Amino acid sequence: MYNYLTSQGSLMTILIDGSRSPVVEGSVTVGDEVVDVVLDGSTAYCALGTGNGIAIVDLDDRDQPALLGTHTLGGNVTSLARDGDVIYAGVAGVGLVSLDIVGDTLEEVDTLALAAEPAAVFADGERVYLVGPELGLVVVDSSLGSDLIQIGSRALNGSVGVAIAGAIFVGRGTQGFSSLDSSACDSGGSLVTTSYIPASARTRGDAGTFWLTDVAIASHTFPAGLPGAPSPEAFLPDLLAKLAPDGLRIAGVTLGRDGCLAVRDGEAPVRVPGHEVEVADTTGAGDVFHAGFAAALLEGESVEAAARFANAAAALKCRGRTGRAKLPDREEIRALAGLR
Repeated sequence: MYNYLTSQGSLMTILIDGSRSPVVEGSVTVGDEVVDVVLDGSTAYCALGTGNGIAIVDLDDRDQPALLGTHTLGGNVTSLARDGDVIYAGVAGVGLVSLDIVGDTLEEVDTLALAAEPAAVFADGERVYLVGPELGLVVVDSSLGSDLIQIGSRALNGSVGVAIAGAIFVGRGTQGFSSLDSSACDSGGSLVTTSYIPASARTRGDAGTFWLTDVAIASHTFPAGLPGAPSPEAFLPDLLAKLAPDGLRIAGVTLGRDGCLAVRDGEAPVRVPGHEVEVADTTGAGDVFHAGFAAALLEGESVEAAARFANAAAALKCRGRTGRAKLPDREEIRALAGLR
């Protein structure tokens, strides 16, 4: 299994093998901080952030990746997405830029001005979604190829980090936590319900720490690293007992291929087994799990249903390489989870 690691001014190729520690195979200098990467076969397109461009890197020889060139844009490139032979770039001060992949180069096709800076871009078929703390969620029709047309927008309460579960966008930012059903954004007259928890709801803590959530999900490696290495079954009740006074109501532990364990304060824990899928890359599986769990809870599902939904979403995501490939839709998730 392979992954890609970015650092200040360079792109590194990493070999991830379950039998040993990750190994750095090669690296290439690209000139500025890499803030996002999308792949097209053996070619990587790297958003250079303050470098105001996209670096194009050949990964045919993973020991010696080669910089093919840089396409300069008119502002900080904040995020990239790819759909077929088209790259979509979110550019501060410019908006959304579409670029055709032509051999080893990029050719600009169209630019859509936006009201504020996009923090993340997602491409899904004939739709492109952009989010940002001031921008909210913007939906763009890209079906015409040469023209980008904004068809809808909704507020998404200050989100700077966003994940997708089906048609649900879940974001967390300095103003709090919110979710939004993007399927309602195509129509300006539609009613969209946004669940929102302000970040100021709870700020208790000692030694400069803060507790800002009523749902906590940890990897199984977290309790294993605590004194005494408690099992997930022992860890969750203890966590709830300690943090319930600060507002914690639901806790869970992801167990990798073995599924997950989750519990609501005052209820019995539920264990959801894993799913067998053809795994290409586990990158992003945890993010998808968290997004799915939060989205299900915000839609009123029980803890067990939320755990089943999140577990299925994370498993299905592992079929594609990189963090954004093979993201499942709602129907696919619910079918695997056995939720009708």
